[in-house]
Amino acid sequence: MRLINVRTLQLHTFVADPPPYAILSHRWSDHELSLKDFQDPRKRHGRSFEKIVSFCHLIRSANKERPWDGGYQWAPIDWCWVDTVCIDKTSSSDLSEAINSMWAYYRDSVYCVAYLADVPTSPTKEQFCGSAWFTRGWTLQELLAPKTVVFYSSAWQFIGSKRLDPLLGELVSRASGVSTAVLDGTKYIENASIAMRMSWAARRITTRAEDMAYCLMGLFDVNMPLIYGEGGKKAFRRLQRAIIEQSDDESIFAFYGGGGGGMLADSPRAFRASGAVRRANRVKRSPYAITNKGLRIEGPAIRISERPWGDAFLMKLNCAHIFERPTNKNESRGMDASAELAQGCILGAVRENDRIFRHPGLEVAAWKWTPELIERNVNRGTWKRVENVSLLISLEEREGDVSSDNDSAVAVAPGIWHRPISHWKSRRAKEKGEYKA
Repeated sequence: MRLINVRTLQLHTFVADPPPYAILSHRWSDHELSLKDFQDPRKRHGRSFEKIVSFCHLIRSANKERPWDGGYQWAPIDWCWVDTVCIDKTSSSDLSEAINSMWAYYRDSVYCVAYLADVPTSPTKEQFCGSAWFTRGWTLQELLAPKTVVFYSSAWQFIGSKRLDPLLGELVSRASGVSTAVLDGTKYIENASIAMRMSWAARRITTRAEDMAYCLMGLFDVNMPLIYGEGGKKAFRRLQRAIIEQSDDESIFAFYGGGGGGMLADSPRAFRASGAVRRANRVKRSPYAITNKGLRIEGPAIRISERPWGDAFLMKLNCAHIFERPTNKNESRGMDASAELAQGCILGAVRENDRIFRHPGLEVAAWKWTPELIERNVNRGTWKRVENVSLLISLEEREGDVSSDNDSAVAVAPGIWHRPISHWKSRRAKEKGEYKA
C-alpha cells in the first residue's frame, strides 16, 4: 500500500501494517495526476496537484483540532492515501490488487474526507444533495466503508459529518438512498438485503462500464479478477455469480427488468425499485444451486392454467417488500389500513407456445392477489397448489427453451411496476400482431 507523507509529499510503500492514515474521496477531473506524474517534480502543478496539497494541509490542521470531533485531541496523522497517485494504473496486477482491496483501504482509514468540488461553502440542501459525488459508482463504498466520513466544500471548508451530524445524515440519506441507520452505524451493512444494497447503486454511474460491477465487490465482500473489455453486463453477472456462491439471500433475484428472461440482472439499475426488500423466512426449501444449465430452485408453488397467463408457476422467495405505512388518504387509497404493509417477493414462470418469457403483467397481478383470491381459484380448480416443484431457471438472458422437472420457467422479478395490467396485455397483443387500436 502506497501512502503520501502529509509533510513532505513523498510516497512510501508499506508491505504490511501501514501506519494510521486519512483517505480522500473525490470525483476525478479530466486531468488527474498519475503515480508517474506525481513522482516527477516537473509535473507537480495544476488543479490535481493542488487538490492533494490542500488535502495534506487539511490533515495537518486536523492534527491540531478536528472540527468534527468537538476539539478532542487525537494522535497526529502523518500519512494519507489518494487513489489517483497511490495506484499504478499502468500495472494490471497493481490495479487489480488495489480495486479488490479498496473497501479495506477505506474501512481501515482513521477518517475519510469527501471533497465535493461542485458544492460551495455553506451550501443549501439542494446544492449539497445535488452534488455529482452522490451519482458516481465508486463513491458508494467510499461513503459506506469508513467509520468516519467528513464532507468538505470546493473551498475546503468543513460542511459536516455523516455520522455525528443528524441533520447532515438526513441529507446524505436523501442523496444516496442509504438509510440513516446504516449511515450512522445503528444498522450493520451486512444486515441489509442484497437487493437493498444493489438499489443503493441503481442510479449511479461509472466511466467504464465494467466498473459498475467492480466498484461493488467490497460492498458484498467478494473478490474477482478484473477483465476490462468484457462489458458491463458480463462483469455484473460475474459479480452476481460470486455473490450467489457464498450467500443464500434470495433477494438477489428480487429485481425488475434488465434480466432478459434470466435469473441474473444486467446492471444495478434493475434493482432501482428494490430498496424496500428485506430478507424473510417465508418458505422452507433446500438450498438453491447453480448448475451448468442454470439455477435450480425447489419449493411449493401455485400452478395457474387460465387466461391471460396460460400455463404459469408462482413460487415464493424468502424476501419481501416492507413499506412504510401511508400517512394520508390519497397514498393509502385501496389499501387495507389494518394490514401489514409487507409484500412477499415471487418467482414467476410463464410458458406460451413452448416459449419462455418474462411477463410483467403477471408480476403486477400477483402483487395484488390476496390469500382469499388465491384460495378461491384453487377451490375452483383453475389454479393448483403443487407441494414441491423443481425449476431449472436460466441465469442468462433467454436464448431458447429452459427446462425444469415439471415445466419451463423464467424469473419474473418482484419489483413494483406502476403501469396497469391493461398496458401489458395490449403490449403483448402488439408483439403478437393481434392488437387493434
